[in-house]
Amino acid sequence: MTLPNQKNDPVWNPADKVGPSQEHAPSSDRKMEPGDGTSSKDATHGGKPKTKMVRQKRPAVELSSLEQLIEHAYRKKGQKIALGSKQEKLVAQNMHLSDDAVRRLNDSAAEDKHFAVPVQLLLLARSAPRVRAAIRQFVEQLLLTHPMLKDPSLQATIRNMDNSPRPEEALATIVAIDRVQADADAGGKLKDRDFSLLKANLVAVLMVWIADAKGLSVSTVADVLHRAVWSVRARSIEDETAQLRALIEVDNVGVGVACQVFQKTSEESQAEARISKQEADALRSRLGNYEREVVALRDGIARGEAERELERVRLERQLAEAKEAALNEATHLRDKYETLRTKMLRSLKSDMSLLESGLEALRRPVPKVAVLEDAVERVTDSLRRGILQTQEER
Repeated sequence: MTLPNQKNDPVWNPADKVGPSQEHAPSSDRKMEPGDGTSSKDATHGGKPKTKMVRQKRPAVELSSLEQLIEHAYRKKGQKIALGSKQEKLVAQNMHLSDDAVRRLNDSAAEDKHFAVPVQLLLLARSAPRVRAAIRQFVEQLLLTHPMLKDPSLQATIRNMDNSPRPEEALATIVAIDRVQADADAGGKLKDRDFSLLKANLVAVLMVWIADAKGLSVSTVADVLHRAVWSVRARSIEDETAQLRALIEVDNVGVGVACQVFQKTSEESQAEARISKQEADALRSRLGNYEREVVALRDGIARGEAERELERVRLERQLAEAKEAALNEATHLRDKYETLRTKMLRSLKSDMSLLESGLEALRRPVPKVAVLEDAVERVTDSLRRGILQTQEER
């Protein structure tokens, strides 16, 4: 991720290339004059010796304490700083800042009117885990005490509080700072270039601070910068010629990084869209199968209900027929019983009359046994016939 700084300012004015605080490091190449002992094989052309370019080693920077590291960053005036592994170990062993050291560093920070150094310190801290906490603590104090970051929402963002605004809202607060407010905070009138660089660096350092505090990915950082910063400036350029000029004048590699991030994000979104479409098609296909199964189940249920209704009607009809048959059978049996009862009663009465006649004949002074025998035989024949008829009708 490349963020706007004092060298590149695509946020506010892409045409500005070098700010007052931007000083290139002393060149490592110098031109050696003839006769200075640089070479014994100087070529000549037209009787005049040719000058040779000889690379001279830079003197090693002594960085053995946190104070030296921060002072080195301020001497670089916003340029990229690096820290070797051995230097990091030495600095990690000497991170205590005395009161005098704090005053000296505050004086150096006061001279950084474009606030260009803190972002470089934060970027360095990302690759120096041993000194990361100490650097972030120093930068945090700079952020909290900067007059243009005194807004309560920005203070909450710096402290990473729960009620802090979203990253794009915090950056938009800085973007919305006008010249009157900036001049009042600076205690004097700022030049246009100073004002532009200061806002750009404030945006940069706050973006890196938020990214580290919240663990934001590069794509998220690019999206936040686009919505809060880049798009704001882009919308203010409506003329096509001005837009074309802004495009060709930008020489910041950050534009390429941003475009690459957006392209990657777009490709990932397209890939996700394709996968989502395939999943949606698969789900639609499955849904169609489910719907067909539901229709088949409904048809089956309807057929089952119809068959059950037919079976119910059939059983009810059979039950009604059985009831009617039972009723008819009961009536027939009742009639048969009454007929048999009447017949048996009539037969019994006749037999009783015969027996009574026989007994009367037997009780006479002169018993008539023959009459009794005849009556008994008739009764016996009648009973036998009744038994046979009953057995046959069963």
